[in-house]
Amino acid sequence: MFKKVSIGLAAALSLGAAGYANAADYVEPEPTCGNWSGIYVGAHAGYLWGNGKGDSDDIAAIDADVDPDGFIGGALLGGNFQTDCLVFGLEGDIGFGDVDGSGDTGIAGIDADADLKWNGHVRARLGYSLGEVLPFIAGGLSAAKIDVDTDGFGDDNNTHWGWTVGGGIDWAVSEQFIIRAEYLYDDYGSKTYDFDGVDVDGDLTASTVRAALIWNFGGL
Repeated sequence: MFKKVSIGLAAALSLGAAGYANAADYVEPEPTCGNWSGIYVGAHAGYLWGNGKGDSDDIAAIDADVDPDGFIGGALLGGNFQTDCLVFGLEGDIGFGDVDGSGDTGIAGIDADADLKWNGHVRARLGYSLGEVLPFIAGGLSAAKIDVDTDGFGDDNNTHWGWTVGGGIDWAVSEQFIIRAEYLYDDYGSKTYDFDGVDVDGDLTASTVRAALIWNFGGL
């Protein structure tokens, strides 16, 4: 009996020691972050809707409200740098499309037509990799070329400079091919338009939802 107990105790101690050794050797698995580093190019397309306002110190009655909207698309170029699961990026884009709108100027019989010729952004991005999926936020500078035509005061155009914020999700279909969905909010700031000697201060804000197809060359 004593012999059987001794054998059982020895076996238990042996199993315990082996388990302790395995526990000591255990290493917490590293998170699967994927590799998002690299230089990339792409094409984007989406829908923009904006809110344009105009007022004048020269003619107090002017209180223009023009809301351009339409489809817009273009190209983008950027680069990502990754540390662990955090992804830092810098990206620029430019877009062209059919974005325009008409509205009342506040003066009877005179309307204004606003046409967005192009827009662009330079943005910093911050994302957290979940492997094949990268949710991100982004913000930076925005610009837009606006042409405004009126029925009675002529026309003028300006390049607006402002800021942008937004966010979205990148999905890595493969190591190089990425699909993106995102939202951008732009405040293009205010510019003064000269309509045959009548100065009108115009400003524009806009929202955009868009998708992009991106090719990552790697290298960072």
